[in-house]
Amino acid sequence: MAELHDASLPAGHLITVRKDGSALLNDGGELTPAAQNPWYVLATVYVEYDDL
Repeated sequence: MAELHDASLPAGHLITVRKDGSALLNDGGELTPAAQNPWYVLATVYVEYDDL
């Protein structure tokens, strides 16, 4: 198990959100913006097209 940055917060709590949209979690995990995930972008475009 990874060490927590702040023991008073749960493991998945956001510690820092950076200017590029990425984020640092309390347990050291990293999140990237959904727009940088090609599978998310593809699914979003499909749903928008399907709604027409």
